[in-house]
Amino acid sequence: MKKLRNTIAFVIAALAVMMASCDVHEFPEQGEGTDVELVLDFTGNMNMDFYKYVDYLSRDVDGLSYDIRYVVNVYPVVDESRNNNRGGRSAIASYVFTKSDITDLNYTVPLKLPAGNYRFLVWADYVAAGTEDNLHYDPSDFEEIILTKREGYIGNTDARDGFRGEQVAEIYANTEYINNTTGSGVSNRIVVEMKRPMAKFKFQATDVVKFLEEEARRAAARGDADPNAAEAENDKDAETGGSKGSDSKSPTDSSSTQDAYGRINTGDYRVLFRYSGFVPCSFNMFTNRPADAWTGLTFEGRMTQLDKDNAELGFDYVFVNGHESSVTVSVEIYDRDGTLLSRSQPISVPLVRNKVTIVRGKFLTVKAEGGVSIDADFDGEYNYEYR
Repeated sequence: MKKLRNTIAFVIAALAVMMASCDVHEFPEQGEGTDVELVLDFTGNMNMDFYKYVDYLSRDVDGLSYDIRYVVNVYPVVDESRNNNRGGRSAIASYVFTKSDITDLNYTVPLKLPAGNYRFLVWADYVAAGTEDNLHYDPSDFEEIILTKREGYIGNTDARDGFRGEQVAEIYANTEYINNTTGSGVSNRIVVEMKRPMAKFKFQATDVVKFLEEEARRAAARGDADPNAAEAENDKDAETGGSKGSDSKSPTDSSSTQDAYGRINTGDYRVLFRYSGFVPCSFNMFTNRPADAWTGLTFEGRMTQLDKDNAELGFDYVFVNGHESSVTVSVEIYDRDGTLLSRSQPISVPLVRNKVTIVRGKFLTVKAEGGVSIDADFDGEYNYEYR
């Protein structure tokens, strides 16, 4: 499985090397026109800085391999009195190409375009290795690049990452002539800076020890511990004259509970994230903002221990505007039999483009019996720690 790297080194390879590294190309017929070198630059926008820690008081591991897909649309810039100097929305050329080396997303592609003024819009996302088929996004309409799944919505994967780039530039018919007469060094080399149009959030549980202790007691009470351990404990009682009853050890101290604790697999628990209200589902490349939203979305997380006390529960990517926005999310924990063990209250998660918000709290031990019961020390506040 190819790992999605968070850091990309800036490399602009020679054209011959670049062409050899690209697995699939789909270019329109290259007719008469001027040679153009389009450079897609991800260098300054790969890392997602921490935005906030949200203290809630109460990778890819999917086994798949990916290619990076680039979709380039070229639009003529029309009369400046129209369309806010940005040109029309009918592309004169479209290009789709993929690259298997996802450790370096930077790419340079040769194009042929007639001389003129153009607006270049570029979308980049991940697709299954060896294909150009839509995976998480459908970019066929740049007015609404939309998620491919509403039913069976998928979160908790870095393959949901995506990038947008824009550049307005003039293509010159004879760069050599211009260079010789003006000395300006003009060339048909266009650099498009690629940026994320989305934010990321992740949930971390801080009550792993308490959760495992409670689950061990439950397992011991159900008799789920290792039967050999229970038999050994009975033999020990017989040898020492002990007996079960009011004087027997508490479940916390029993060897069956200790055995159950050691046998708990956090991967056996189901983690469900539930959105409340609207969640942006599509993005307008022309306006550089979300286009539409869905309601009723849920997605599966996965409990992954980070250390003795903490576990990551899941994460998601969300389209956002250029200013702070938010989504409202709750998280539910189920055992392997489908019993609801805990459920958080809906949490308003603040989001900023190209940044990560980490929501931390006691999500594993918020009791769900008879409805939702929040720990007594919950005061309804969220403490934001800027990083």
